[in-house]
Amino acid sequence: MSDITIIDNSILTAMATCPTQAAIRYTLGLSMPEDRAPLKAGHLAHAILASHLSGQSIDDSLAIAEVAEYLTWATSTLDDSDRLYPLNVSKIMRRWLETHPLSGLPFVVRPDLVEVGFGVPLSDDVLFVGRMDALAQDASGSWFVVEHKTTGRLDEMWRRRWRTSCQISGYGWAAQMHLQA
Repeated sequence: MSDITIIDNSILTAMATCPTQAAIRYTLGLSMPEDRAPLKAGHLAHAILASHLSGQSIDDSLAIAEVAEYLTWATSTLDDSDRLYPLNVSKIMRRWLETHPLSGLPFVVRPDLVEVGFGVPLSDDVLFVGRMDALAQDASGSWFVVEHKTTGRLDEMWRRRWRTSCQISGYGWAAQMHLQA
């Protein structure tokens, strides 16, 4: 029996963008220090959003353990004028949660369908893995993948990168497999 190759959206995107960069990051496990802050802030935002989608209050969502971990890391690493400094990230997340109450969303998310991990085979020896932010259902009964994105800028280049993203189609397929199981 052959070994299973495990891939995710990050690996596929890196390979499509620059195979050398993908090898450095995913084969050798190396990354640049300047890449850490956006990754850590994105992880924090997803954890807060997961708490929110699970039905927690705004204050409870902003008080999860990941907030304290990020605060400890960021205050010792980032300049207080950095856009990813904890006070700014907290303000952004609070504002987002206040303007997106669960009752105002056009869908319902069951708490057991938040942060849905999956592994679906692409072939006998390749497994596509990931974690969907949530699976949601609208009033008509249709299912949707909820996938939040964090970025420092919203422009045409950022928007275009999702047009052919394997993450969107791959997560849609994984959602179908999950919901049929």
